[in-house]
Amino acid sequence: MTLAGLSLAYLRDRALNTALNILLLTLSVATLVILVLFSSQLSERFERDARGIDLVVGAKGSPLQLILSSIYQVDVPTGNIPLATVEMLLGNHEAAAEMARAVLQMQPRFTAALRAQIAALGHLGRAEEARAQVRALLDS
Repeated sequence: MTLAGLSLAYLRDRALNTALNILLLTLSVATLVILVLFSSQLSERFERDARGIDLVVGAKGSPLQLILSSIYQVDVPTGNIPLATVEMLLGNHEAAAEMARAVLQMQPRFTAALRAQIAALGHLGRAEEARAQVRALLDS
């Protein structure tokens, strides 16, 4: 009797054990294939969602939370930033100074608007106005 014949006789003698082993092996391979497919699809989705995004701007907080909430919509948003700050980042310093001025007319002690106005005035070369706002910020 050859080795192959001996092996087949052993498998036939223990048919239930052989069937269960084949079933478990099949389930294991299927599970691994599903995990690999899921991993590749998840990676592809993350890359697709982040495509075309060069900069993420948000309120103070965890950078990871900012990325997860802004790009992947997976976490709670970190909050808002003043519109004057957005205009500053876009390079619209005149618009930023005007927006900050409008906010300060309604709420003169709003420090975020004061900081945005100081930065905008500095970029516009209006140093005296910026110094006056710095004094107002330090007094508040």
